[in-house]
Amino acid sequence: MADILIAAGAAVTARGKDGGTPLLVSARSDDAALVGSVLVCPGATEDYVNSQGENGNTSAHYAAANGSVSVLAMLIERGADIRAPDWQRVTPTMVCCIRGDVACTRLCLDTGRVDLEAIDAHCNTCLTYAIRHGHAALAAMLMEAGAEVQVGKGAAQGPLHTAVESGMTDTVVGLLTRGADVNAARADHRTPLLLAVTSGRQDILGLILHQPGVALDTPGPDNVPALAWACRTRQQTAALSLIAAGADPNRRSDRTTPLSSAA
Repeated sequence: MADILIAAGAAVTARGKDGGTPLLVSARSDDAALVGSVLVCPGATEDYVNSQGENGNTSAHYAAANGSVSVLAMLIERGADIRAPDWQRVTPTMVCCIRGDVACTRLCLDTGRVDLEAIDAHCNTCLTYAIRHGHAALAAMLMEAGAEVQVGKGAAQGPLHTAVESGMTDTVVGLLTRGADVNAARADHRTPLLLAVTSGRQDILGLILHQPGVALDTPGPDNVPALAWACRTRQQTAALSLIAAGADPNRRSDRTTPLSSAA
């Protein structure tokens, strides 16, 4: 029916009550055939392709959310801006990363126009979204494409903190290999080392302890260093690893020592 109306001259630029254009509606409903029909109409300019609907979403946001490679490819070919932010500054590429969609993310990266350092309203990047949602393969692809591995400006934590806390060993290796700061503290003063202890990930703790320059006695919340945390939570293997690496068994926190914590 839509094709009949388009052939009869229906204006593709008309908006409904919710602000949606035929292109936005067809992309949201993942109707590839209708998207294709709309895109060849005279009114389907680049500005039209990038027009925003609900919550600032563009047609590319909807295609990314649906994981529709074919629709996203058509939109990109007609000038869709995969860097366009919605009202929360989330881009279509970020949506792909939240979903863990390797194919759609690759399609965006291949345009050469992705800003991997773009941050949304909550200081998330494409890489931090991929890691937060457990998408190790996608995180590796983003790092290979040059995504920043350090803590971003204004961010409460960096990619390494998230990967350690999520237990993503391969991602931790990738981040460390690319120079992620092993001593960076997040907003609550926890370093990757302390997070490895508190999350009980001995394998990741071992990786971090082998990093040159790792600070073993940096205080975390309540001024408690990693060894005291390991003792407090009865993690004997972690405590032994920290001591073997050179952690100070007499390092005091605000109220106690590692020995007092273990008692």
